[in-house]
Amino acid sequence: MASRNFVLPVKEQALRGREARIAVAEKHAATGRSTVEPFPEGTEMIMFGMGCFWGAERRFWNIPGVFSTQVGYAGGFTPNPTYQEVCSGLTGHTEVVRVVYSTEDMSLEKLLKVFWESHDPTQGSFFIISIRINITTTVISISITTTFIIITSPSLSPSTPPSPLSSPCYNHHHVIHILTYSAFLPLFLSLSLPLSSRTMLSVTVLTKIASGSYEEGMSQGNDKGTQYRSAIYTYTREQQELAMRSKHIYQQALKQKGLGEITTEIREHSVFYYAEDYHQQYLHKVPKGYCGLKGTGVTCSLSSNKDEL
Repeated sequence: MASRNFVLPVKEQALRGREARIAVAEKHAATGRSTVEPFPEGTEMIMFGMGCFWGAERRFWNIPGVFSTQVGYAGGFTPNPTYQEVCSGLTGHTEVVRVVYSTEDMSLEKLLKVFWESHDPTQGSFFIISIRINITTTVISISITTTFIIITSPSLSPSTPPSPLSSPCYNHHHVIHILTYSAFLPLFLSLSLPLSSRTMLSVTVLTKIASGSYEEGMSQGNDKGTQYRSAIYTYTREQQELAMRSKHIYQQALKQKGLGEITTEIREHSVFYYAEDYHQQYLHKVPKGYCGLKGTGVTCSLSSNKDEL
């Protein structure tokens, strides 16, 4: 389940996909309940991305109050992608488990607690931007377009405010490291000229080419790639607000233990696409199969009116 794709594509770069939905069994292999809509009245759905979806699904289907689980792909652009396409990094999707739960028997707080505690949400991300540097002097005029890779490091505790280049999907502070120094070449050339000849230096950010995750940060266990990024995809405004509140609470708990910033993507109304049937309830079919699920060891304290798990 390993991959080495660390840049999220823009929509124009994404694979086209297909109209036909991936066919899956209509009954849950572990519980016998339905895996396809419509689900019973009084249930709601939410999606969690927390690394390889095999272990994530098993973690949730065993919880009382959870009606059903399904694994699939969400958060990207390509409709009805295949597993191979998702692994290519050209769909923008992450692996998710969709949890269908009874609102009477299960609180969303409990599901969020399981989510935060069962994986490492402190993942790094980066941005690739195109920059034009212009130097105009009485002797020479230089215009060079080059690329910067800017890495954000949640493992550190920055005292600076968030970078203005930050993506809205990543609500965290940034420690910026510039990895490509070629863009400084015009500056060095300018400084080497006589003082009287230096007249103007300007730097223009042309565009953000792409954003994604740094190799050492975008991982859950041995699984590396954009399809393993941490995510919560909600269906209602109430779910969205509670997910954001839970993130804030867990962030404080992580900081107390000296851990980094949460980079979990949290947003509404992402489309769920089923993964292939052999992925569904995989660890029920293959009990000794691979599971890379591992948390930080930090407790997430969320209150609810329902009984504890």
